[in-house]
Amino acid sequence: MTEFAQKMVLLGGGGHATVVSAAARAQGNDVLGYVGPPSLKPQTLAWLGEDEDYYAITAEYGDHVSAFPGLGCVDRPSSQLRQQVIMPFWGDLAPAVIHRHAIVAKTATIQAGSFVAAGAIISENCVIGSGCIVNTGAVVDHDSVVGNGTHIATGARIAGGVSIGEWCLIGAGATITQERQIADGTILGAGALLFEDTDAHQTYIGHPARLVSS
Repeated sequence: MTEFAQKMVLLGGGGHATVVSAAARAQGNDVLGYVGPPSLKPQTLAWLGEDEDYYAITAEYGDHVSAFPGLGCVDRPSSQLRQQVIMPFWGDLAPAVIHRHAIVAKTATIQAGSFVAAGAIISENCVIGSGCIVNTGAVVDHDSVVGNGTHIATGARIAGGVSIGEWCLIGAGATITQERQIADGTILGAGALLFEDTDAHQTYIGHPARLVSS
């Protein structure tokens, strides 16, 4: 790989952006910094301005710079915010960033703007859509499909043949059993164990998981 395969601007700062930045730089990318509201936490990333300032950066660098999602999410409001931030830049997302300590099968497909963190496992014939997060230690087993924008949180386990819709949040340590159909906008709480298909834009928690709200 060349020294700088891609110049990248992260969409959003904070802890997740720092993790993405480290993996992207290890992959050979030049992370310029982030756009969005200035982070209130100590940052190792340069703040480049608000979201709209991204276009001034692209004017400077031309086709050599792309956007990459830097926001994580932990609940429905933050998931909705993440979608609102990413969608205006959807056509300008950089290729996937895959941590060097992740395991990704050669037959898996990972689309633009998706991040695969350290210790994650993506097995044979899986398809990961655009703008997704497969976070630290998460497992997506064979023949599963993860829709655009979905976050598979730390330590979550997705069994074989599962289909997950767009802009879902599968919470930390949650488990989805084999061949389940997870509808768009589903929130599955941390540690939940899901045996059934879900309805769109609903929240499920518990062990076994049960519907709690829209």
